[in-house]
Amino acid sequence: MQAWRSADLARLFGVDVKTVRRWARRLGLVKSEAFMREASGRGRRNRMKGGRYYTAEQEEWRRRRIAEVYPDGDEAALQRLAEELGVTRSSVSAMAGKLGIRRSEAAVRASMGRMSDRMRERATKYGPDVIEHLREYYPTHTNEECAEHFGMSKGSVFQLARRHGIRKTPEHRSEVCSRSHRKKRG
Repeated sequence: MQAWRSADLARLFGVDVKTVRRWARRLGLVKSEAFMREASGRGRRNRMKGGRYYTAEQEEWRRRRIAEVYPDGDEAALQRLAEELGVTRSSVSAMAGKLGIRRSEAAVRASMGRMSDRMRERATKYGPDVIEHLREYYPTHTNEECAEHFGMSKGSVFQLARRHGIRKTPEHRSEVCSRSHRKKRG
C-alpha cells in the first residue's frame, strides 16, 4: 500500500494539512517508519532550501476564509472556522492578527454585550442584603464560619468579600494567628 504525504492528501481533498492529520489521528492511521525516515530527510532538504509548510494556494485559502468569517462571525462561527482550519479558536484570532484582519465594530460590541451580561449576572447573584450581612459578619469570623453561615464555599466567601472591599479586622487576624501558634505548640 502506498503512503501519501499529508500535503498531497490535503490538496486532493481541498483541505488543510492539519485537517488531514486530525482525520488520520481520529482514524488511528500511522505512517510507516520507512516513509517517515524518507520524509524526514526530504523535509530537511526543503527547509534548507527555504521550503514552506503551506503552499501559496493553501495560505491564500486560509487568508480568504479568515477574512470572510472573522470580522463579523459570532463565537459559534469562529469555532467552526477553527475546526475547518484545523487549529484552536485562539489560533484563529492570532492568525487574523498576523494577517491584519480585525473584528468589525458590531462584532466587538456584540461580544462586549455578552460579557456585560455575564458581569451583571455575577454582580447580582448576591443581593444587597447578602452583601450588607457579609459586611457585618465577615470581619470577625473565620472563612470556614462564614462559609457555613452563608451556605457557600470558603473560596466564594473570600472572593465576594474581596470584590466588595470587605476585610477582616486586625483584632480578628491577630486572634486567628495566636490560635494557630497555640495549636502548633500543643
